[in-house]
Amino acid sequence: MAIKECRAAVSAAATWLVGLRESMFAVVNAELGPFFRQVDDLPRQVEAARVAILGEALSRGGVAG
Repeated sequence: MAIKECRAAVSAAATWLVGLRESMFAVVNAELGPFFRQVDDLPRQVEAARVAILGEALSRGGVAG
């Protein structure tokens, strides 16, 4: 996936998360658990992305002081 697509997906996800609370009423009971697990996994994926970005910056010498 191209970085432009990745950044657009991150932006879309952030926008979606802001409005999530208002649309929770539409999630049926059987989907609450699976949906929770998906959302619960997001912080781990975000941390992995942060590590990858930092690693790339470090390898390029792009991190100062």
